[in-house]
Amino acid sequence: MRSFFNTTYYFWVVWRAVLIVLGMISLISIISIGDLTSLEKLVNFSFFIYLILLTIIFVKEVRKAEQNRVIKIIAGIYSILAGIGIITALSYVGSNKSPAMGFVGMIFSIWLLLLGVFDLLIMRKEEA
Repeated sequence: MRSFFNTTYYFWVVWRAVLIVLGMISLISIISIGDLTSLEKLVNFSFFIYLILLTIIFVKEVRKAEQNRVIKIIAGIYSILAGIGIITALSYVGSNKSPAMGFVGMIFSIWLLLLGVFDLLIMRKEEA
């Protein structure tokens, strides 16, 4: 598994940046709608914390600074839980309405799971 992540190190760094940008756009659009229930507020706050963790990791990767292991582990767990959550939601709701959306959701879920494993392995540029 490490050799896979070693050869694709820059792919994960770039896609982390893409996730941060798209996540912020999504978060802003959801918050601008307003009238969120308390559960929706909790989920969006949790997602905001996740985006902050991803941003910290990304900035440290770009600056080639030493990574904080605790932040990488928390972000890895967040990623894996988000991937499992999306797979669970799609299995109950998403794929029935639109098979194409279900397919894209499953690809995104697998990507989040792999990003979580990448973070839990605490990869550094020197290892890539």
